[in-house]
Amino acid sequence: PDEPESSVTLYDTLGTRGDKPMCADSDVPVRYGVQILARSRDYTAMWLELTSLCNAFESVDRLPITVGEDDYVITSIRIESGPFFIGNSEQKESNVFSVNLQCSVR
Repeated sequence: PDEPESSVTLYDTLGTRGDKPMCADSDVPVRYGVQILARSRDYTAMWLELTSLCNAFESVDRLPITVGEDDYVITSIRIESGPFFIGNSEQKESNVFSVNLQCSVR
């Protein structure tokens, strides 16, 4: 859609399973793939915002979260690529960017 003028959308992508643990009772980490697509008429502002977001993601270290009644730990978030300018929107009025990352979760 044309509105709002700036937007950010998250998509799940193919993740990976970690290596088999050395101890039989250890959890195998799962790395969930995430793609961020962002659109804005202001190229510089969106690029700076995504760069700041990537820096914040990379500082994540063993972040505990609860989903429903289940507890998880995001052990790290790794930026795989981006932020990259990937072109203009169909209306040619907005700049579109992509960031790809993987979240390691236990």
